[in-house]
Amino acid sequence: MRTLTIRKPGADVRLGVRFFQDDSEYDAFYAPGTGADGRRRVQPIVCALHENGAARVAGLELDDMVLSINGQSGLCNTEVAAMLRELTGDISLVVRKATKTRAGASTSRAAGADAQRSSSGLITPRAVI
Repeated sequence: MRTLTIRKPGADVRLGVRFFQDDSEYDAFYAPGTGADGRRRVQPIVCALHENGAARVAGLELDDMVLSINGQSGLCNTEVAAMLRELTGDISLVVRKATKTRAGASTSRAAGADAQRSSSGLITPRAVI
């Protein structure tokens, strides 16, 4: 596990991070449960970063799972995204690398050789593009 601090000077500043909408290729590290609508909540796992975004500058990487934000844990992907949009100042994140399930292990999404940079600076796994 790692602790990161993202500096966000204002509400209009974008951090340059996206989260998977489906975490079925990953082991369930924790079970965020189901939402009010009865749908399964998805673990907050990073699927894309902007190369110059504050999230990447702070050390966030592809396949990182956000375990807590400013001490609040048990959040799903949409809750993490909403909090990161709304919060300002120094934002403390605790993250760990998400692990692929055995079935999903053949398509690595790790940063490095399997990652690709678009002309807009977005870093995404090749498998997503």
